[in-house]
Parts: sequence; C-alpha cells; structure tokens
Amino acid sequence: MRNQYIVSFYKMRRFLFLYICLLFLAAADGAWGYIKLSAVEHMSLYEVFKDAGSDTSFTFIITLLSSLFIGRDFNNRTIQHEIKLGYSRVSVIVVRAVPVFLMAVVLHFTGMLSAMIGFGIKNGFSMSSFSGRDVWWCVTIAMQLAAFQSMIVFLIFLIRTLGTAMITSVCFTFAACNMLRNYTDAKIFRISCFCLVRDNLTETLLPAAVFALAVVMIMFLASCFVFEKAEIK
Repeated sequence: MRNQYIVSFYKMRRFLFLYICLLFLAAADGAWGYIKLSAVEHMSLYEVFKDAGSDTSFTFIITLLSSLFIGRDFNNRTIQHEIKLGYSRVSVIVVRAVPVFLMAVVLHFTGMLSAMIGFGIKNGFSMSSFSGRDVWWCVTIAMQLAAFQSMIVFLIFLIRTLGTAMITSVCFTFAACNMLRNYTDAKIFRISCFCLVRDNLTETLLPAAVFALAVVMIMFLASCFVFEKAEIK
C-alpha cells in the first residue's frame, strides 16, 4: 500500500484542477468577504468565521474535483492495473479516499480563510471573540467534510465511470447541501454532514462528530462491499 500512497499523493500534488479550484475559491470567497460581508452592519470577523466555516455553497466544486480525481483512474484503467498487480481492492479505495478527504478540507478552509481576509482588509482583523473551542469546531467541520466525501467515494466506486460519476455526485451534492439546506431546519439535519456545524457548543459538536465518524465507517464498508462484488475487466 505504501507504493500506492506515494503514487496517489504524487498525482494529487500534480493535479492541476486542484490549484484551479483553490484559486477560484480564494477569489470568490475573498470577494464575498470584502464586498458583501464587510457591508453588513455589526458584522465581526468572528461572524465571518462562523458563516464561512458552515457554508456549503461551493461543496459541489469539491465533489466535482473528487469525482474527477478518482473517476479518471477508472477511465485510464489505473485501478484495473493495480488489481491485476495483486493490490487488494480495499487498498485501492483507501489510497484514493485519503487524498480526496485532504483536498476537501484544504479547499473548504481556503475559502473560509479567504472570506475572513477579504473582510479583514476592509474592516480590520479583530480576534477578540475567538477561543480554543474554535479549534474543535474546525476539527468537527473537517470530520463532516470527510463524511460527506466518503459518500462521494462510495458513489464513484459504485458507478465506476468518470462522466456518470461526476454528474451523479454533483447532482447529489446540490440536492443535499444546497437545496435541502434551504428547505430543512430539522435538528437531525443540523448535525448531519450535509449541513456543517454553526457553533462551538458541545451539544452541537459532539453529536455532529459522532454522526460524521459513523458515516465515514459505514460508507467505507459500503464502498468495500460494492467494489468487492464488482466485475473489473
């Protein structure tokens, strides 16, 4: 598996679309913070941190990137060659899921920091409301991002075709993270990985973290199950 990790992370570092998405999110969220949020009355840097940290508006971009990163390995037969070389199907999933999780976290927090920087440039950088609990808040958000991406990994290994996987994953993301967020405010939804946590209270973070961990485990097992049963030619 070590060699697989080396190759997978090398491809991630050379993944041009990752850098394009980073630049896009930095510019879009930076402009959001500088133009829109800075004009909101009584808005503070901490409020920007809360709003940007829990925002899922651009989750579909992360999903698109994940689908492309893994799906192209089916199209160019890289995964098929790994299996023929004797690598286990579980390792094939793991060495692709980990980079996808990392990309999701990097992209999301790049957007959050850019919004804060955009706001701070115009209104100043006051850190008075931040506390150590916000670290655990960010950790929980990272876990939720990993949980949602584990669903995308499952869909990709279920479909195993680049174009179809990308379309299905993006549509699923729009439905779960954009449309559902606008029409649902149930408690179970607020702790799910479809809606990133909005405060640093223990009664919010703990159930959200447990839910995210459970989703990662369930989706990993489901991905292994469907991929073990799949016929790879």
